[in-house]
Amino acid sequence: MTWKTDYAGHDRAYQRMRAAGQKGWSTDAEDNDAKRARLRAVLAARARPRERVLFLGCGAGEFVIDAAAAGADAVGIDIAPTALAMGRADAAAAGVACDFVLGSVLALPFAGDSVDIAVDDHCLHCIIGADRAAFFAEVRRVLAPGGLFLVRSMCSVPAGVVLDPATRCTVFNGIASRFYGTVDGLLAEVQAAGFKIEAHRVQVADPGGSDLLEIEASAG
Repeated sequence: MTWKTDYAGHDRAYQRMRAAGQKGWSTDAEDNDAKRARLRAVLAARARPRERVLFLGCGAGEFVIDAAAAGADAVGIDIAPTALAMGRADAAAAGVACDFVLGSVLALPFAGDSVDIAVDDHCLHCIIGADRAAFFAEVRRVLAPGGLFLVRSMCSVPAGVVLDPATRCTVFNGIASRFYGTVDGLLAEVQAAGFKIEAHRVQVADPGGSDLLEIEASAG
C-alpha cells in the first residue's frame, strides 16, 4: 500500500519549538553528547584535513555547528525553513562558519562525489515507502569514493505504538509519518543500496522509547 506523506509538516513542528524556546528536536543531553562524540571519533580516526560532512535532515543544526567547530567543512540540509533559520542564528551567535541548505534529501542539490561523510541525522526513519530508495541513491551519488555513511535509525517498536503491518509505518488520518525498521531489514537496505557495512551496533532505548541502530557504511 502507498501512503501519503507530509514531510513539510516538520516545519510546523519547528515553528512550535521556536515559539516554545526549544532549541531542537532532541532534548536528551546525554544522547546528544553521544552523537557528538561518535562523529568526532570518526573524524579523528580518519585524520583527513577539512572533510566535507553533510547532515541529512539537519533540523536546527546543532550537530552541523559542532562538526564545523571540530574542523569539518559542515553543511546541513533540511526541508524545514524554520529549522534552518534557527541553525543559522545559532551558528552566527557561536561565530562558527557552516552552511544550511533548504532542500529535499530525495534530490540533493550537491555534485556527485562531493561529500566525504554523510550523516543520517534521525532522518531515515521519517522517509516513507519508495522514497527510501531515492534517499539511499542520492546519498550514494554524492559520497566520494572512500566516503562514509553514518546511519542512526529506529529499529524497534515502542510499547503502545501501532504500525500498519504491511509497511511498518505509523499512519494517522491516511498520512504515514514514521518507519520502524528492524536491525536485519535496515542492514539489508543499506547493503542493497551499494554500501558496505563496516560496523553496526544497537543502542537500547529507555523504557517507552525505540532502540536505535547505528551503522557505519562505506561508499566503496
